[in-house]
Amino acid sequence: MDSHALTSTLLTSAILSFSALGLAASASPPKLETELTAAYEKFRQAVIAKDHAQMKAAMSASAYMIMKNQGIAYKMDFPKDFFDGMPGKLHAGLEISKLKTLRALEKNNTGTLVVLAAKSAKFDPFGIGSDPEHTLLILTFIKEDGSWRYDALAMEGISDAEESKLMQGDLSKLNEDKFIPSGVVPATPAEEAAPDYDYDGILNINSFGYEVEVILNGKALRKTQGNSAQRTGLKKGDNTIVIKSVALDGAYDFKVTISGSKEGHAPVEVFNLVVEKPESVITKTFFVDFE
Repeated sequence: MDSHALTSTLLTSAILSFSALGLAASASPPKLETELTAAYEKFRQAVIAKDHAQMKAAMSASAYMIMKNQGIAYKMDFPKDFFDGMPGKLHAGLEISKLKTLRALEKNNTGTLVVLAAKSAKFDPFGIGSDPEHTLLILTFIKEDGSWRYDALAMEGISDAEESKLMQGDLSKLNEDKFIPSGVVPATPAEEAAPDYDYDGILNINSFGYEVEVILNGKALRKTQGNSAQRTGLKKGDNTIVIKSVALDGAYDFKVTISGSKEGHAPVEVFNLVVEKPESVITKTFFVDFE
């Protein structure tokens, strides 16, 4: 499963003003930090124990259903494949107590915990022995029924200079929106039906200076800019692809390909489109049969 993963009270305006000046070293209320850390640890322990019920109870309703729908869409054994795969290993190895918490903020039942994995911490949650890097971890939470629940995790690499500033208490980098709770509680999506496809597929988009959206067999895939790869499904026989694009500044390259595979066999390219200046909407049909 793609490490596609799976995923608190308003601070006073005075504290936010200090934060805007990069002086927010004390802007993390101890109680909130403790509550968010405990909420994530509850989720982490559920992953370690491979306890489905406990994991569901520790997650926000929207995050859990998004994860479940991904499992359904990719015809995976949920939650077993999550527990046994790279996302499960990541969360099982992420011990916040061994890292440096920089700030905890909350807004309208949404919370954010920002944690620094300094190079000296040798952060290696996958256990692959990679060279230590400095990494910012952005954990988000939703308050449901009066309790914080884990929602999502994002990671961002930083430079030596940025780590040094953060370690010295200069949190000005954390003024960006991605480090601040949105204040918007996401709606919980409905459970999706099992997908109707015969083969696994990977959509690759290489588009410099274009915003691209692909609709494959009537299903809209994630809108992207630049290079991207998305897992999807293919039908046996005719498949219809609709490619919508908008040229942005500096547009100069456009390529869309799809590779398909059956039951773990090596992927085979089944669709290839290369154009210099694409029309705003392109519709094509391509045939797939691995029998």
